[in-house]
Amino acid sequence: MAFYPCYYTCVKMQCVSLAAASVLPSLRCLEITQQGDTAVQCFKDTSYTPSTIPNPTNITCITHGRYVIYYNNRTHPPYPDGYDQYAFNELCELEVYGCPTPGHYGEDCFLQCPKNCQEGHCHIVDGNCLGCIPGYRGPKCNDGDVINKQRMSNDD
Repeated sequence: MAFYPCYYTCVKMQCVSLAAASVLPSLRCLEITQQGDTAVQCFKDTSYTPSTIPNPTNITCITHGRYVIYYNNRTHPPYPDGYDQYAFNELCELEVYGCPTPGHYGEDCFLQCPKNCQEGHCHIVDGNCLGCIPGYRGPKCNDGDVINKQRMSNDD
């Protein structure tokens, strides 16, 4: 994911000044929601200040999900130094990469994920499974025979 903060807000996918956007309160440019069956927190800022946050900010989050949630969590008074009491976001663009067809990966999404990946999900770039079906292990979940043979020998 890549975040592009800016000193403007987005209206109809165009960056405009915050003053101009305030006259168009019914237009919402960005509602970002990341979770599948369970939510995965990919990033929590604990150290950036307005002068140290990189632009763009690249955050790698390898997971499978349906939504991406971006939010500004607020604290309660007394506020730390440099903390604004009002919540606002200066985000102009969020990029999320993935394949349109489930179970695929690679630059053009032409490669199939290994057959033993849990729910058919694998890393978008290298094809390593994000989890294995029971009885298999390894990055590509192809070490199943070893596990099954160990189980059989333990049953003897």
